[in-house]
Amino acid sequence: MARGRMVSKEISFDYKMSLLSLEAEFLYLKAIPHLDRDGLISGDPVVLWSTIAPKRLELLDKMPALINEWVNVGLVVRYAWVEGYVLFFTGFRKHNANMAYEKEGGFQIPSTAQLGTHTGRLPQDIELAQRLISTVHPSSKYRKVLEKALKPKKSADMALVMGSVR
Repeated sequence: MARGRMVSKEISFDYKMSLLSLEAEFLYLKAIPHLDRDGLISGDPVVLWSTIAPKRLELLDKMPALINEWVNVGLVVRYAWVEGYVLFFTGFRKHNANMAYEKEGGFQIPSTAQLGTHTGRLPQDIELAQRLISTVHPSSKYRKVLEKALKPKKSADMALVMGSVR
């Protein structure tokens, strides 16, 4: 994980951000530096609170509702995994287009739902991969990898790339 993150100016004009309460927006922005290189972080409310706002005791009991705000407006997707939940920040790669993915540390949160590549994780779910493309900056190497993975060359190749063949 990087020591810090840059957030593009576009986030100020993001309609979904304007739908959040001030507390939810505040914590969303505080979470960004703690995301792994794929935009993932633990979805456990206590673990998340202790990571992003440990000195704000008044927010501990509110964490589940604040996370739900992020999910309900579509800024975050919540996935079940063996240790509870993982949160995926959908705009992370879009707003960090110049991030040197391959220079970042390894995956903070292991995922069985995605295949790792040198530019990012490829969802095995084709519909999720298609939705993910729209959240990634057009000039991003990761977007190009996603688009390439979704182009059906041969049906057997496509099944292998998307992980549906075991």
